[in-house]
Amino acid sequence: MMKYTELRTKRLELCPHGMKYLATTYEYSSDVENTKYMAFLPDFSIEETKTFLTECDAQWEKEEPEFLEFAVLRDGIHIGAVGIYWNEIRDTLELGWILHPAYHGRGYISEAAKAVIEFA
Repeated sequence: MMKYTELRTKRLELCPHGMKYLATTYEYSSDVENTKYMAFLPDFSIEETKTFLTECDAQWEKEEPEFLEFAVLRDGIHIGAVGIYWNEIRDTLELGWILHPAYHGRGYISEAAKAVIEFA
C-alpha cells in the first residue's frame, strides 16, 4: 500500500485525489474549453468523474500503483490536480495536470508540478 502522501509548497497543499473531491473535480473536468487539449476529457457526466476518482482512490491503496493523482488545494479550496503515470514497464513517468480556469495564470500548476516531480 502506498503511504498516504501529502506535499506542501509555499502556497499549496497536495494530497491524494479521490471521491472526496467529486463536485469540484467535475466542475473543471466537464468544462469543454478547459479540457479541449486533454486526451480523456471532458467528462460528459458526473458518473464519468466518479469512475475516475474511484480509480484514483484505488491506486493510492496499491503497493505498485499505475498512477498517482494529487488534488491541488489553495487555502483549503480544491483548484486542480497533478498526476504521475507509469508506463507499462515502469521505467518512465508521465506528468499530467488540470486546473480550474478561475485559477489560471498564477503559477499554481508549475508550483504543484515541481513538488510532484521532486516526490517522484
